[in-house]
Amino acid sequence: MKKLLVVVALAVIGVGAWRVRSHKSADALDGKSVLVDRLWLDHIPSHEREPFNILALFSEHSVGVFQKMTAYTGSYEMFQYSRSGWKYPQTRETDSPTIRIRRCNEDGMDFCMDISGNSRGVHRYYSRKDWVINSLADERKLAAQLDEAR
Repeated sequence: MKKLLVVVALAVIGVGAWRVRSHKSADALDGKSVLVDRLWLDHIPSHEREPFNILALFSEHSVGVFQKMTAYTGSYEMFQYSRSGWKYPQTRETDSPTIRIRRCNEDGMDFCMDISGNSRGVHRYYSRKDWVINSLADERKLAAQLDEAR
């Protein structure tokens, strides 16, 4: 399981390789501050071969990534986001999602996000307060925390 959790954290790093400079507070639930610069999962997998979905939006370049993976395989698609919607450069398709984020306590998660109007990914994601994407060192710390939680 440790390997799987490290893969999750490293997948986010490897796809983007961005070092986000600003740290967003999870205490203020104002939507954007909780949505961006954070790791979102559809669920924590129970074994190495169980597929799961990741969503991450990076504020520094207004880009995001959808990723579906297991510990051993995966695929991803990046997109650009703005107030007018999400643009997928590879296909030139666009989405105009509606996003609702709320505090929750489901399976140990702190935030629940429902997305409608998106053609990629899943429609519900979860995150925890400390799953903030800030730097490579923070990603390693997050991977260690995820492993300890197991």
